[in-house]
Amino acid sequence: MLKLLSILVLLNLSFTFSNELVVFIGDDHGSLDFQKNVLPEIKKMTAQDKISLKVIDDLPSDVKFTPSLYFQNYKGRSLYLGRYNNLKKIKKFITTTKIIPQTSQIATIENTHVLSKLNYNLFVRLKITDFSGVIEQGFDQSKFKKRIQQILTQKFNLIKFKSLIEQKTGDRTFYFDIYPWKSKNGDMALSLAIYSQFDCHNPVFSTKTSLNGKIESLDTLVSSAAQLLETELLNILSSSPQGDALNIIKEISHKKWSEIGLSLPKKPEGIKDIDPSKLKVVQKWKYSKKVNDSKTPAVFFNFPAPLDHYQGQILDSDAHLVLNDRNEFVNVTGLGVVDTTSLDMGDDSLNDTARSSISALEFKKASLEIIKLNFIDSINKGLVPGQIFPIIGQGRFKMKNLSSDVVLKGEAGVILNAQSQLRLFISLKYRVNIKSPFGISGPDSSVEANNLMDYQVLMEMEPVKSN
Repeated sequence: MLKLLSILVLLNLSFTFSNELVVFIGDDHGSLDFQKNVLPEIKKMTAQDKISLKVIDDLPSDVKFTPSLYFQNYKGRSLYLGRYNNLKKIKKFITTTKIIPQTSQIATIENTHVLSKLNYNLFVRLKITDFSGVIEQGFDQSKFKKRIQQILTQKFNLIKFKSLIEQKTGDRTFYFDIYPWKSKNGDMALSLAIYSQFDCHNPVFSTKTSLNGKIESLDTLVSSAAQLLETELLNILSSSPQGDALNIIKEISHKKWSEIGLSLPKKPEGIKDIDPSKLKVVQKWKYSKKVNDSKTPAVFFNFPAPLDHYQGQILDSDAHLVLNDRNEFVNVTGLGVVDTTSLDMGDDSLNDTARSSISALEFKKASLEIIKLNFIDSINKGLVPGQIFPIIGQGRFKMKNLSSDVVLKGEAGVILNAQSQLRLFISLKYRVNIKSPFGISGPDSSVEANNLMDYQVLMEMEPVKSN
C-alpha cells in the first residue's frame, strides 16, 4: 500500500511540474503593479490547478518586454497575449495552451505606423473620422483626412510610417482616434482617443477638453495632437491601470531558455495526448441556454450610468455563428434569439414592469442578427487555440417586430473548456436606443441614459458536427 501511494505521489509531482507558468518581470511600473496586485491571485490559481509558477528577472532572447507571461509544458511554449491583470483571460490561456501550444504567426502589414525599439515593434493604427459640425456642401472629406494623416506622420517623433513591415506574435497594437469638428464661425476642434488592442470599447486615453484653433492653423493644431498622442502612448506603456503597461527591454539578451533553467519539461509517464482531430476548428458553432439548466446566462443588459443599477439577464437564449468557407473568423454571420419572458432583474416587481414594457407576452422573441463580424487586426484571420482578440462588426437588433442597426464590439477566440472540449468563446457589447423605434421608456426620464440600453453577450459555443 505504501509503495502504491509513493508511486501515485511521484506521478502527481511529475504531472504538476510538467505544466509551468513563467512570469518575466523587470523594475518597471507594470512589473511592480503585477507583483503587487496580480501575482497573489496568480499564485492561488496555479496552486489550485497544480501548475508550477516561476517568477524570473533573467530574460532569454525570446522575451521582448516585461511583464511577460509564458506557459510551457512538454508540448511547447506559449506567450500570453492580453492585459497582464485579466485573470479570466490568463486562465483561459492556460487551459487551452496546456493542450494546444501556440504557433507563431507573421503577417505582412502595409502602410502603417510603428514605434520600433531594438527588435520589437509596437503598431499604431490611425482612425480619422469625417470632419463634422458646420461643413460646406461638397467638402472633400478624403483629401482633408489625408492631410491630417500626413501632418501626424511628419510630427510624430518616435512613431514612424512604414509602407511594408512584418507583424509577429507578441507585437502589440494601439489605435489613435482623431475626431475633427468645425463650428459655424470657422473654429476647429480636435478630440482624441487611444484604444488598446485588447479593448476596442473603452479608450485608455481620451481628451477631456478638445484641442482648439482656426482651420487656417490646421498644421499647428494637428502637430499638437501628434505630440499629445505620442506622449500619452508612452504614459500608457509606462503605467496603466487597465493592464496595458509594457516595458520594452533595453538590451537584447542572447541567453537560451535552457541557460536560465527553463528547458521544456519532460512528458510525464502515462499521459495520453488528446486526439488532434477532436480539436479541429469547424465552420458552424451553436449555443443554447434554457431557464432550468445549470449554464450561466449568456445575455446581460443594463442602463448606462447613472442608471446602471438597473440591470438584468436573459435565462433562455439560443445562437449560432458561421465562419467563412475556410473556417476563418472573416465576415462571420449569425443569429441570436432570446425568450423575452425569461427576462430576470432579480426582483419580481421589476420583472413584471420590464416584461410589460417590451410586450413579452405578445412578442416572446427578440433577436440579434450578426450581419458581419471580423477581427480588428488583419494579422488575425484563422482561429488559433488560446488566442483571444478584439472583434468589431455590424448587427441588427429586433424586438416587438421592430429593428435597429447596432455596432458590435468585443472579442473572440478558440479555447478549451475544463473538459478539454473545443469551444468558440465570444463576447459582444452593443447599445440600443430603446425609445426609438421601440417606444420604451426607462426608469428616469430626466437623464439621457433613460433612452439607452447596453447589452453584453458572453458565450462558449459548441462546434456543429458536419453530416
